[in-house]
Amino acid sequence: MKTLLKGLILSVVFLNSVSFGKGLIEVKDLKSHLGKDDTIILDIRSKISKESIKDFKEGHIPGAVYSDYLEESWRIKIGDKPAMLPPDNVLTQLLQRLGIDESKTVIVVSGGQDSSDFGSAARVYWTLQAVGIPNVFVLNGGYRAWKSENAKDAAGYPIEKGDARSVFPSEFEAKINPKLLITTPDVKKNLNNPKYLFVDSRPESFFVGLEKHESSKSAGTLAGAKNVQHVNFYDAKTGRFANKADVQNILQKNGITSDKTIVPFCNTGHWAAVAWFGISEVGGVPATLYPRLHGGMDKRPRQPCSARIIF
Repeated sequence: MKTLLKGLILSVVFLNSVSFGKGLIEVKDLKSHLGKDDTIILDIRSKISKESIKDFKEGHIPGAVYSDYLEESWRIKIGDKPAMLPPDNVLTQLLQRLGIDESKTVIVVSGGQDSSDFGSAARVYWTLQAVGIPNVFVLNGGYRAWKSENAKDAAGYPIEKGDARSVFPSEFEAKINPKLLITTPDVKKNLNNPKYLFVDSRPESFFVGLEKHESSKSAGTLAGAKNVQHVNFYDAKTGRFANKADVQNILQKNGITSDKTIVPFCNTGHWAAVAWFGISEVGGVPATLYPRLHGGMDKRPRQPCSARIIF
């Protein structure tokens, strides 16, 4: 009986650690992972948060490894197409170097600066899930949240300086699960399918055609798409992700339900990763990320530039 109660207590503690939704971990709960060989604290700060390896060396969560989101192979240019999902062999090399495999718990740490910065963590999270790493979390609030706690309790939330810790390379072989993404042919095939809902996570200016990505030949959005901006899933004041109740309210207002195939998209799959994380991991509605460029469908049906913003 005591063993059973102990197990239930541990389960409650774990659930509280991701109370904002599946995939998020709070700074107070990250402390219990420090110094564990089976945990990889993956710091991915980059120019998106106005940071680099220099900033990492000036201060990071103890035991963290570093992988610049923009400089390493989380997204790559293939031909004239930037920000593409890397092939299996490229991801294999990256994850092996970082010591990541199925046995590890990976905690992704962004800068914690804004919703676009969170997009880095969400995209890495999605990529790791897509290749079969089951235990992945994003630190809610990023390094900013850890640093804030350090200012109040330096002993409880220590900051380490210098190089990243050394890790043994893994033997993990990455293989993208095709069920977790949708391809351009699939998008074209299902644009008029009422069972599909395409969610444009870009700012309104892109959605209504006033602005376009440099890789797009024309402005606009996918025909029938709803605009649910990625910034709505993030609390800019606190630097934290929206809580579960707020996310579910967004989903309800926009008709995002589990009886449809939900496909978040943007320009490069970066902002879309924020929406995907909110819809799928926090909101609990299955969603399929379109990691390809919005500009990859130059002959796609267009929504008129006067399209009304939905949310």
